[in-house]
Amino acid sequence: MYLHNTSQDFIIGPKFKYSDFPILMKKHIKKFPGVPALETEAQELILSNFTFPAAEQYIRNVCRWGNFAGVGGRVIKNNTINEVQDAFRDAYAFLNANTPSPSAALARLNMISGLGTPSFASKHLRFLKPEICPVYDAILTDKLPYTFDPDGYAEFSSDCQTMAEKLNNESIENPGRKTKQWLAADVEAAMFSKFYR
Repeated sequence: MYLHNTSQDFIIGPKFKYSDFPILMKKHIKKFPGVPALETEAQELILSNFTFPAAEQYIRNVCRWGNFAGVGGRVIKNNTINEVQDAFRDAYAFLNANTPSPSAALARLNMISGLGTPSFASKHLRFLKPEICPVYDAILTDKLPYTFDPDGYAEFSSDCQTMAEKLNNESIENPGRKTKQWLAADVEAAMFSKFYR
């Protein structure tokens, strides 16, 4: 674990003030709209058991949201429907287990051609289970101490969950959710906004 905190800050190499999180979250919402719609789409996909064409549309929409629409096309082109469905079903099972395993979920999606690194695989997990799944891409791995692999992703997930709990306990409101509560994915989004230009 790399996370340390004071009465006002989180420290993970870089320092993040608790009070900056709502400001950074607003910046992320403005730069990357569409999160609530994608979270709803992900829940509908789960209920459909990752059937096509819904799974194809989800992959394309997540990749478009991540500013690389072409990744979605390559994923669909270079994998069979069964390969994609099996990977997503397995990954979600890892996330939904009694002891969730973000690292196992990420490793399973990394087996899909086109999703072989944490970046876009984690974007897909983020909408399936935002409570425990942040995005972990090249911008963050350049600034944070976690390794760019499933083990590093698991550590980052755990620390994001801890930070979300702390922000909620400190009554720091999340402008990105009607509940005003922070989830791991929201913490990551705010941190990403600090580095994204």
